[in-house]
Amino acid sequence: MGLFAALPSGCKRADPAPDAPIPQVLRISQRNEPADLDPARASLPDELFIIRALSEGLVAPSPDNAPPSPAAAERWEISPDQCTYTFHLRRNARWSNGEPVTAADFLESYRRVLTPATAAPKAPLFFMVKNARAFATGELRDFTAVGFHAPDPYTFVVRLEHPSPRFLAYAASGPWIPVNGRTVARFDRTWTRPGHYVGNGAFTLTEWQPHQRIVVRKNPAYHDAARIRLDEIQFLAFDNGDAEERAFRAGQLDVTMAVPHTKLESYRREHPAELHHAPLAETRYLTFNTTRPPLDDVRVRRALSLAIDRDQLVQRVLQGGQAPAFRLVPAALRAPDDSAVYLDSAFRTDPAAARRLLAA
Repeated sequence: MGLFAALPSGCKRADPAPDAPIPQVLRISQRNEPADLDPARASLPDELFIIRALSEGLVAPSPDNAPPSPAAAERWEISPDQCTYTFHLRRNARWSNGEPVTAADFLESYRRVLTPATAAPKAPLFFMVKNARAFATGELRDFTAVGFHAPDPYTFVVRLEHPSPRFLAYAASGPWIPVNGRTVARFDRTWTRPGHYVGNGAFTLTEWQPHQRIVVRKNPAYHDAARIRLDEIQFLAFDNGDAEERAFRAGQLDVTMAVPHTKLESYRREHPAELHHAPLAETRYLTFNTTRPPLDDVRVRRALSLAIDRDQLVQRVLQGGQAPAFRLVPAALRAPDDSAVYLDSAFRTDPAAARRLLAA
């Protein structure tokens, strides 16, 4: 949930020449300093927001929870058994250095993600692909046995282990965004720095001042550059939500990524047009060291689960429209016919049962 100003304002600048176009700049808040802008190694939403400006995968997420839309692939077919997806890449797609985007780029990018030495944190998002899990765990060493094939420069084929209605949603996720292998080989871990970064997206990386701001500018080589109205996006760092919200009200930000829960009701009441909800398929949870007492006792852990009132937590504390997590996998990533709210009665709120377990 964030705030969006339809008419950006900010510090006054010198008036441009009468005929000079006014640069179209979007300023977005950035809460966490990116550790990496490599799609294979990124794990934070803040990192992936920037990566999506710089590069695109076969398909891209669509607004309002609609099915993924064409991106580097302009169209695709699905086999009758629902296990094979054939993607047709855009022939006018280019990397920001002018090189064509080809099926071989996707093949090598996915080999890199699944190679154990890469230690990609989101590699499991590929495990529905035939033999992807076996290759990522080192059980299989022959990548040609994995369900990725590039029969020609503009055709990319994905073979799944079994039908998956949510496959395109996974293919639209950050780790499925390709990288330019020649650039990675040349610069190694510094390939994501300004001046080195080569992407296939609508913008290029021009500035990265740690803990201050990251700037991307319009990529003239992008296949749909004519439809990109922004000249520049600035990702501005903030330490906390209150400072971020104050900057928005002062006209120093056009978009925030979150709103302090204490301000939600006033925005709903006084500025409803500025408050936007966007679905985020993630689960927030607490982790414990289960090797030390008392959390090494399953009864204690179950009691904690029974004592947490998830409904009250999202309604009274978070207040942002979040859904209580009674299952680890969010509804957006489950099969359409999988609507069960609970898989285990331990997730139901039952303080009395929790007390009995602790007293046992």
